[in-house]
Amino acid sequence: MNMQATHSYLATLMPPDMAVEDAEAAADAGALPTLRLRATDAVKAVNDAHAVTGMWALRIERIEPAPPVAA
Repeated sequence: MNMQATHSYLATLMPPDMAVEDAEAAADAGALPTLRLRATDAVKAVNDAHAVTGMWALRIERIEPAPPVAA
């Protein structure tokens, strides 16, 4: 079995009834739904978000763990 590392992604989703020209402003305002998921890459994250929600991702952001704080 070939195991691949996964990464955390935050998908900003675009509702099907939203006008495309309004999407970026709504995303910047935090007015669009989001989904956090794990995937091997960003393309897989887009496809998985669509499969789960039925909405396409306007943005996909890879979320990196915070670096440890030095004492």
